[in-house]
Amino acid sequence: MDNLSAVRMLQKRIPDVANPRLLRWKILLGAYHFTVEHRPASMHSNCDALSRCPDRRSPPNEDDVSTAEREVIAGIYYISQDCPPEGRLELPEALAPGAVARATKADPILREVLHYVHKGWPSACPRDALRPYFRHRHALSIVGDCLMYGDRVVLPQVFEPVAHQLIQDLHVGREKAFALCRLYLWFPTWRRVVKHAVDSCESCQQTRAHPPRRKQATWPSAGRWERLHVDFGEIDRRSFFVIMDAGTGYVVADWTSGQSSADAIRVLRNAFRTHGLCSVLVSNNATGLDSQEFRCFLRRRSIVLLHSAPYSPPSNGAGEMAVKLVKLHYKRLPSGPDRLVDAVADICMVPRSDGLSPAARLMGRQPALNLAQLRPRRKFECSPSTVQYQPRQLVYYPLHRRGAPKWGRGTVVKTIGNVRCEILCEEGHNVVRHCSQIMPRVGDEDDETAELRERMRGRGATFRGSTQPRRPGTLSAEDEARLLESPEDSRDVSISHDSDTLSSSSTSSYSSDSVDFTDDDLALPDTALDPERAAWEDPERSVPGVTVATGLSAAAA
Repeated sequence: MDNLSAVRMLQKRIPDVANPRLLRWKILLGAYHFTVEHRPASMHSNCDALSRCPDRRSPPNEDDVSTAEREVIAGIYYISQDCPPEGRLELPEALAPGAVARATKADPILREVLHYVHKGWPSACPRDALRPYFRHRHALSIVGDCLMYGDRVVLPQVFEPVAHQLIQDLHVGREKAFALCRLYLWFPTWRRVVKHAVDSCESCQQTRAHPPRRKQATWPSAGRWERLHVDFGEIDRRSFFVIMDAGTGYVVADWTSGQSSADAIRVLRNAFRTHGLCSVLVSNNATGLDSQEFRCFLRRRSIVLLHSAPYSPPSNGAGEMAVKLVKLHYKRLPSGPDRLVDAVADICMVPRSDGLSPAARLMGRQPALNLAQLRPRRKFECSPSTVQYQPRQLVYYPLHRRGAPKWGRGTVVKTIGNVRCEILCEEGHNVVRHCSQIMPRVGDEDDETAELRERMRGRGATFRGSTQPRRPGTLSAEDEARLLESPEDSRDVSISHDSDTLSSSSTSSYSSDSVDFTDDDLALPDTALDPERAAWEDPERSVPGVTVATGLSAAAA
């Protein structure tokens, strides 16, 4: 084959936009196995002679043009636009048969392209003006004196304004305009013309959708309580102010009366008192967060205030997420006065996917929840008891009543723990005091105790120990009489007492008549501490706090 362009086309795959005639030859030859070889005309004279034989037949009429070719040409002629006054093309003129063909022959560049398509392209591009056509030379063909790029007509330069105005009148958008041009027309700058036609249409721009969302720039990582994101929220017709720490995800929220600067400052001041000051605070452009009062509050604390872009919630994504989390957990909880507090606790104390809760990241420890009560509790070693007071010991304790004396009188009932005592007051009720608040008290000696002391001294007995207040004894009147009527030299009586219990010891010279009084026999009854009981006031059954050690007979016991 002496046509180098045809050889190259047959050796390569069929392009996406191909000449219909070449496509038919490719399909026809596809049934055979052959090798295409180029041979110059000087060495291919046998076939070249046949192609140069004169054809005496008359040129074909318009009726010989196929219907498919007519439809292609009609679709191409449909594209038209008003041209400048010196070369104005009305729509009827642009759609008239032969208008594109006449404009193609009149265009100097396309006339030269027609020559190269008919005679063959050189191996190199002749000049720069033909370079766009030279790159697509294998897809160019001539149909009805019109230059075709596949099924698309190549418009002359004078038809470019026609395409511009027609595309703008369609109002179909940029992508659909590109698809429409791929069906009907082609020229070197067709993409730029279509884009300008759509972008310059005012009605298309006013009804245009939002551009595709670009990837948002992320905030840099922050340390614990370094950068805070704040925002206002509303739920159940009540406003609340929320704070989220960007470094740990810790959330602080509180109810507010509105969305004013004073409400935001109050919540921030409480948060700063608990966790300290931050370095950066990020908020949206709400009025309460952009006022002079709010700026001065942060400026006095050397906190940098950053505002997100207006009407761009993702710019303050942490603050928006905090509002969303508070609302979500708030709706899950039952109604109650502490509903918002419990919602914030669920956010901060529940561990995340990494096993750490926001509270643990901020404070360095995991706060205990109700589930922590299932663990066995650690036993603490208690220090030795520092209480030096014994039951039934007389003490002074402080009175914390207005108009009352500084100290009250009482009796120790028992010790509580290591440092506390329960005290019976003179009024009859019990109080608890720390051992450091208690002072020992010495009881007053009544007449009966003094008389018993003198009588014991007259009998040669010894009386040891300090006196105690009048309290019921364990010896009856008959036992006391026998004790006093016994011989002087029969025994040595030793009477002693302590502050806890009554004890006895005997030093009798004979032991046949000795009787031992145990602690249980001489212990005070439970009703002895009740001042309203008659036994406390009976002098015949009362021996004030003594322990008797003697050798009474068994009958006396």
